[in-house]
Amino acid sequence: MKNTHNLSNLLFRFQTGIIILLLFIYSPVNLTAQNLAVTDTQTIEDLFEYVENNSDYTVFYQNNQVNLKQKVSFKPGKGSIEDILGEILPQCGLTYKYVDNHIVIIPKKATKSTPQQKFIIKGKVTDETGESLIGVNIIIEGTTTGTVTDFDGNYTLEVSDPNITLVFSYIGYKPVSIPVNDRSEINVILHMDAVVLDDILIIGYGIQKKSDKTGAVSTIEAAELNGGVLTDPIQGLQGKTAGVLITKKGGDPNGEFSVKIRGASGLSSGTNPLYVVDGVPGVDPTTIAPEDIESFSILKDASSTAIYGARGANGIIIITTKGAGAKQGTQIEFNNYMSIDNVAHRINLLSAEQIRKYAADNDLNLTDGGANTDWQDEIFRQALSQSYNLAVSGRSENTSYRASYTYTSFEGVVIGTDKKRNIGRINVKQKSFDNKLTLSVGLAGSIEHNQYQSYSGNGGTDILYQTFQRNPTLPVYNEDGSYYEIDEFDYNNPVAIANDIQNERDAKHFLANFKADFEVISGLLIGINTAYTRDDSESFYFQPSFTKSTTTNGYARRGYNNFSSKLLESTIKYNKVLNGIHSLNAVAGYSYQEDIVTGFAAQGRGPLSDYVLSHNLGVLNNVTLGDISSYKGS
Repeated sequence: MKNTHNLSNLLFRFQTGIIILLLFIYSPVNLTAQNLAVTDTQTIEDLFEYVENNSDYTVFYQNNQVNLKQKVSFKPGKGSIEDILGEILPQCGLTYKYVDNHIVIIPKKATKSTPQQKFIIKGKVTDETGESLIGVNIIIEGTTTGTVTDFDGNYTLEVSDPNITLVFSYIGYKPVSIPVNDRSEINVILHMDAVVLDDILIIGYGIQKKSDKTGAVSTIEAAELNGGVLTDPIQGLQGKTAGVLITKKGGDPNGEFSVKIRGASGLSSGTNPLYVVDGVPGVDPTTIAPEDIESFSILKDASSTAIYGARGANGIIIITTKGAGAKQGTQIEFNNYMSIDNVAHRINLLSAEQIRKYAADNDLNLTDGGANTDWQDEIFRQALSQSYNLAVSGRSENTSYRASYTYTSFEGVVIGTDKKRNIGRINVKQKSFDNKLTLSVGLAGSIEHNQYQSYSGNGGTDILYQTFQRNPTLPVYNEDGSYYEIDEFDYNNPVAIANDIQNERDAKHFLANFKADFEVISGLLIGINTAYTRDDSESFYFQPSFTKSTTTNGYARRGYNNFSSKLLESTIKYNKVLNGIHSLNAVAGYSYQEDIVTGFAAQGRGPLSDYVLSHNLGVLNNVTLGDISSYKGS
């Protein structure tokens, strides 16, 4: 089974050449619902996408049962989801049923003249630790009939023969065939594939075999992550593990992802988890290139997160970055992704001709500017996003390293919104004294530039509000090239807002960490971990005196924020296997972390010059008490 949302991911090496993958991605505007247009090229895949975007259900199906490219025709918004599915699926020889919050697509069974007695089989599928497995395939052996487990690992299957055999399969686990033998309830435990039975989990200050795991911990490897152009590495986790909700509103590249683990939520309190990168807590995950991530480990329950105290109350996401590959020698990797974003559905507003006719038919006064302007065309654009990643890694008998550089450029579907980011990272590991001493050094830095637009309110500078209320008979420009405006309160040209107002941010991030681990005797490991983190961001805002949206004869603001963190940790770990069946694990340690935040801001009104923007606040005429502020805390 699979979800209908799939993104292509392509990993390149110089030895095989460079391939550019162009992905067409639709990103919805914050204020609109995402729908599909009626075209002559609609497919079953489009239908499934429409169902998911307009309901709370997730669609599951088997590739060998559904032809995603089969042409269909439906009209979004015409009837309920059930009506549309009931009309379209039978034409394709398919039907559906509900399993909790899932719609499971299955082949339509042929009508039989003689009804057969039906038997219901139900049960639960878990792994060795008792954790429920979602989306396990359960198929009647020798057929394509089956079902999938829900979020709690439960399943229900209707069969006509009580002596069939059921096949349970799940990615990363050994498939199991179980004869029913007249049983109505069959609970199944799936075991990890032999190849990965001894995989380890990163659990805070140590590692643990999956077979020894007792808390709620999930691990997602790099190969399992979502691919393509990701504006945030956390985006690669969407839909990859149960109990973790990752969402983002709209198609703004500067919008942040919201992450909730195990349902943690609140109206005003923070709900984001603690991020730990290569053993350093509190690191901003957006400063990491998705191509540099080796794995995510998600600690969900209290027993797993307790080692980080109150900081882990909302869960913990541990990110491990890549080192050198397993092969000795030098390896070079290059990845390039491109995508195009469009507004999936625009608001259906009156055209200039329609509003003129409406005013005439109803004897209304209309300020007619003599133009035919589609203001959504003026504000929305086809946005190009691209990512380039180059990595060089090498390994010898005792030394390994990996260095990478990533450049990303994301355009928003609203003019004047974009994000550009440069990320560099190097990891080096050295082993000495017969591999008893391991030294690890990591250096990472990123530079980011953002351009923003205000669009979430209904004020004079909120670009979407001004777009949707703008008279389509008004032109964008005057004959002399200046922006066309009329004298009405809070009624401003949205194109002028986007181009005249400066709203930018520059950010720099730096991380350095050093680790040393020494094995004193077999099983006894002494370690030290030090790190320094620094995040600087500077914001710039300028509203010129000549723009109509200003209420203060021009306004400028500039702000600076800094966060720095120093970390020192020492640990003693003891791992011992007794008699081949008993395992003893103990950890003791000391941790010291100091966080310091500082900031400064200044603003004013009435600039003597509109051309220096916010870069020279000395040209501001009107500065009052409270316009300058600063702070420092820890």
